Amino acid sequence: MNCLNNFRRTPKEQTKPLPECGFILYVKDGICEIRGLHGAMAGELIYVISRDNRLISGMVLQILFTTIIVILFGADSDVDQGCRVVKTDKIMSISLDYRLFGKVLNGLGSPQLASDTLDI
Repeated sequence: MNCLNNFRRTPKEQTKPLPECGFILYVKDGICEIRGLHGAMAGELIYVISRDNRLISGMVLQILFTTIIVILFGADSDVDQGCRVVKTDKIMSISLDYRLFGKVLNGLGSPQLASDTLDI
């Protein structure tokens, strides 16, 4: 079974090789343990394909000998053991721009106040 059936790629990304896939061993309180992502980097952005085929983003926190520990940036109610995980080869980051000065952002770079809109 191909774990990338629901993973959308832009035409520019289609020239790159397919990313690595893994699966979730367990999930508890937004933290999950994943097996199969052997080339994962600390701080790397990953996507979990939930039961209802939504992409939930996460970040690699810890790399163990055979598994990795990931924190999810979304509701873990639709994620359970066996859900597929896809690497992105991108380290988590927030791009900075002069238009961000004076804005209040959360940890993911989204505006916190209703008056703060980002036109980037």
